[in-house]
Amino acid sequence: MSDRLRTKIPSKYISKIKKDATSLPASKLSKGQYKGDYKWGFIPKDITSNDTGYKLPIVFVKTLRKWTNATALEVKNPTRYNNQKFDTITKSCMGVEEATGRILFIFIASKDDPAIAYATKHAAEVVEGMDKYLHLKSKEFYSGKLANDFATKQYGDFKGKIKARKTENVTKHQARYIGKNWLDGLQRWFGAYKINGVKQPHTNHITYYKMKQEGQADYEWRYKLARLFAILYSLEKRYSPRTAEYRLALARRVGMVSPFPNLPIEYNPATSVGGSVDFSSSFHSDSSIKGTLEAIIWSKATGKTRFVNGASGHYFNIDAGGLIFQVGTDYHGTAPTGKHGGMGFVNLTKSNLVSNTPFLKNAYIKLKSKIN
Repeated sequence: MSDRLRTKIPSKYISKIKKDATSLPASKLSKGQYKGDYKWGFIPKDITSNDTGYKLPIVFVKTLRKWTNATALEVKNPTRYNNQKFDTITKSCMGVEEATGRILFIFIASKDDPAIAYATKHAAEVVEGMDKYLHLKSKEFYSGKLANDFATKQYGDFKGKIKARKTENVTKHQARYIGKNWLDGLQRWFGAYKINGVKQPHTNHITYYKMKQEGQADYEWRYKLARLFAILYSLEKRYSPRTAEYRLALARRVGMVSPFPNLPIEYNPATSVGGSVDFSSSFHSDSSIKGTLEAIIWSKATGKTRFVNGASGHYFNIDAGGLIFQVGTDYHGTAPTGKHGGMGFVNLTKSNLVSNTPFLKNAYIKLKSKIN
């Protein structure tokens, strides 16, 4: 069995996930629609759900901020990153570009929705399992220069923290995030791997991210992992129904395999999921398909932690946890505030995994046949 394939999750756990994902505590916020025409954008007309599910206070943004590789905020410079002339958001709200009506973000404070704590109640165990069974995401993933000085100052021997990960290959001129960060779900990549000792050809592959065999057999952990991300998708359906519908439509169009084997795709149609602890990252935009969102949820932290939307120019106080939906292709990051103990989790839909091509459709048919 390859570490890039998956065994099925036992049906008793699948039943529990389905129940948990459809039994969320009620939000304390008020449902409703706006008089204004506020939309996420880039979503086809045949996706007909409402763009919003709850009527939140609106933060209007007059001018979107523009960033380049030269001006983007970097974790190597925490003073600059943490001292921008940005307002700090602490309450649930929706950000809107005033001139166009484009929705920039929906932020939900944890005190306003008990489903946030409900979703993250196993966060520590999920992160512990990720650390044991998954591969750390490469430190140069966000492309650019390293925050080595800050990392060393905050965490001591920075290289020592990561030397066990050969795949990292981090030098002090590469990394753009601090802390630990993992990905699971589906991945498109070029290369070769083995199935039952048989080497597969060098070509484009659609497989799962690598997971150790011990992780495959840890069904209690896999239940908690899949549960968290299924509930996160349920929260997207609650607060951003149209993007949730679009995410599912994209997955169905190509016959996508579930990121969690034998959990029906309607419980989480994200291509990929991620988890982190003590995380901060330089400004970046992601390879999400336009019209879909990064749905991010955080557990309560032990120290100061701030998410940053670069387009709107806002810090988000997530010390007590929280939930945000934002366009992945807009610049964003997590400020380098030191070791904060916060854990974050994200659903995303990568464009190269939902493009409507014969190759992808055939690749998912093949992958589905290898799940046992």
